[in-house]
Amino acid sequence: MSAAFKNYLEWEKQVPRSIRGDNLWKLTLYRSALFISDLAEIDSETLEADPRFASTAGQLVESATVLGDHIAEGYSLPPGKDQIASYESALGAARQARALYLQVRPILGQSVADHRSELLANLIKETIAQMKSRHEKSAREQGLDYLRARDSHAEEIPFASLD
Repeated sequence: MSAAFKNYLEWEKQVPRSIRGDNLWKLTLYRSALFISDLAEIDSETLEADPRFASTAGQLVESATVLGDHIAEGYSLPPGKDQIASYESALGAARQARALYLQVRPILGQSVADHRSELLANLIKETIAQMKSRHEKSAREQGLDYLRARDSHAEEIPFASLD
């Protein structure tokens, strides 16, 4: 799968109408996850060409691919623990993909790795925001106020710049 697009807008035009027509498509988080998944698939071709990175290529594709799966699942569930668990799984996959991009800088190059890491950092922030939103909605529906205690657990952890 070599790149048949030069930017996000070109990529979006190639997404089948059946996906773009779904309500889930309105969720920026979902679109971002699918975009990252396609980029990881393309990047894996470069990685697989070097035997040292062949297994990492598979891990990268797996973590990037399940992002959209978990987000779609979470979006489809009613507010509550199962929905939050789906978003937490997406968060874990995004962080794994980001870590893998850090590892493959020597073969993909710094600018590619930085681009993908930045996309994933934004997706992580969006996922955390979605989780907070779902926590709040669930708490309101259940008449609970446990969210304040969990706020510190859902905040983005700062990391040193990859530069």
